[in-house]
Amino acid sequence: MEEHLEEVSAEEVRPRKHVRARFRFDEEARITCYVANRSGQGSWEPTEGLRVKLYPVQGDPFGSATPSGQLEMVIANPHAKAFFKEHAIGQEFDIIISPVEKKADDGARPATA
Repeated sequence: MEEHLEEVSAEEVRPRKHVRARFRFDEEARITCYVANRSGQGSWEPTEGLRVKLYPVQGDPFGSATPSGQLEMVIANPHAKAFFKEHAIGQEFDIIISPVEKKADDGARPATA
């Protein structure tokens, strides 16, 4: 059964400061990735990284708003790798996406009202 979402105008959509989505941790793999050399000489050195893939959860309250997609990350930070290693495949996470305020001179696209 195909679900049809009602179209609404921009005026009808309430402004939000963030978006929340629920994702499930479905895949992990050890890989070689490269990080900046600790000596500061500008070269890169190999390190063990962790590739993780998360997929949107189907069902209430997120399924109708996030029906498909994926989030994939390659992680070199030891603390971030440990975070995912502490959780089993299948663990669900709420992910909050919010804008980062940028300085006007950093090349960011200007905000529109």
